[in-house]
Amino acid sequence: MSSSCPIPVLSYGRHASTAAGVKEGLAPEYDVVHFCLTEDAAKAEFPRVLSGDLDGEPACDIGSNAGRKVEDRLVPKTVLCGGGISLEEVDELKSLVGDKPGLVWIKLNPEDLDGPPGPATIVPFMKRKLQAAGL
Repeated sequence: MSSSCPIPVLSYGRHASTAAGVKEGLAPEYDVVHFCLTEDAAKAEFPRVLSGDLDGEPACDIGSNAGRKVEDRLVPKTVLCGGGISLEEVDELKSLVGDKPGLVWIKLNPEDLDGPPGPATIVPFMKRKLQAAGL
């Protein structure tokens, strides 16, 4: 995959320091364009961002869209949810977002990691899942 055309990703997790490390580790193949740290932010921002409405300011500035002009912002092609996000919450977010053909959802389960949760174990897991999904 060319580093000049990274795949835009929306990520949701509970820890800013882990998020920043995952964002860095996924580059250059993937660009974490939007990140949510709280359930309230995810519920408010997922439907808007995934429908292409990129005018609003994100609650968290970790995603690269936060530093872009509105007209240069990218719509995510996939959603990554961290290990601290429950399956029930993921299902609720999917319901709020509605059917988006081609949108891939990946949920991390901590027991799937090859060690303690952190960028060093999360990044390889997410890359494997993204590649398995054809991204």
